[in-house]
Amino acid sequence: MVLIFDLDGVLVRSTFFSDILMKMICQKCEDHDINIERTTVFQEVLRRFVTKLNADDKIPAYDWDLLVKEYLDEYDVSWTCEIEDFFNSDEIVKYSTLYRDVGILDWLAEKGYEMVIVTNGLHKYQDSVVKKLGLQKFFKKIVMPDPGKLEFVKPYPDIFKNATEGFQEPHTMIGDSLYFDIYGAKQAGYKAIWLMRRLPRKYKELPIQARTEKVNQNEKYLLNNIFRGASFLKVTPEQLNIDAFKPDHVIRNLNELKELL
Repeated sequence: MVLIFDLDGVLVRSTFFSDILMKMICQKCEDHDINIERTTVFQEVLRRFVTKLNADDKIPAYDWDLLVKEYLDEYDVSWTCEIEDFFNSDEIVKYSTLYRDVGILDWLAEKGYEMVIVTNGLHKYQDSVVKKLGLQKFFKKIVMPDPGKLEFVKPYPDIFKNATEGFQEPHTMIGDSLYFDIYGAKQAGYKAIWLMRRLPRKYKELPIQARTEKVNQNEKYLLNNIFRGASFLKVTPEQLNIDAFKPDHVIRNLNELKELL
């Protein structure tokens, strides 16, 4: 069995975008005597992300330097690769840290499970994070979009197939996004485990099987989480095939994998 892990929100807690990126952009504007509200900056960068995500080539949506550069070009403010430089500096480990339950990786490795990472974060940003946090020793393969080399992103099945090529089935995805991870894995024909670290108490206290059944029965709850994590979807709730987003299991932390494997 191959276990496929998402990175941010599953293995890594990242506060770079909330704590640092907006400050970097606002400081750049301030240096050029441009007064812009932080919320405006966030909304404009997010708008560009959504626009590019709706294009045929989705890789640019995850190029944060490109998004910021295009935004600041409107003010004649230069921006090159400041985000890439930050991710490759030692500072990044202050804002990208491992969740406490990542210790489960040692247990999984001892049990002989083969593991891979699949993330939509571009190689030029995330490769440094994986190495600086020492994650690479656990994983047989780390799949990150890389322009000119790997041009697939989740939820498209191609990136999942790339990650599991050469490995024996079955394959199971562990992710925190119903759209990118759960829907994507199921489209590829894999099992999918939804890691929801902020489960409502009424679900959190249930055994995994009962919890999963209750969550999957609550389609309103599922739809809220789908659109919260994928607000760019140009469909109505009625147009979605909700069954395609229902996980095989719902866990509240990685340690619960011991009960499933």
